[in-house]
Amino acid sequence: MHEILQRKILPTTQAAAGVPLPRWTLAEFERLAELGFFADEDHVELIGGELVPLAPKTVRHETVRGELLNSREMRGLPTDVGVAVALGWRLSEDTYLEPDFLADL
Repeated sequence: MHEILQRKILPTTQAAAGVPLPRWTLAEFERLAELGFFADEDHVELIGGELVPLAPKTVRHETVRGELLNSREMRGLPTDVGVAVALGWRLSEDTYLEPDFLADL
């Protein structure tokens, strides 16, 4: 068994259902991904140390995202505002997000 799964005493986080769950660090989350713990079709974020599965993106989701990207408001942003699309964002030691858009103001 890999060292990341052999931890004896696990810090916990309180899930929405009230069940204590292991609290993961960003380094552990990234190592799980390297080890193939998540399938290619899995969409998982790490929020406050908790693994949070995301619903699959639908055609409607992608259509709305595309319309937003091509909107007049998005095209009219000042040149010093950067917009990244669908990148992983490492916010802190226990949070990794995959937002549809990320603006650098």
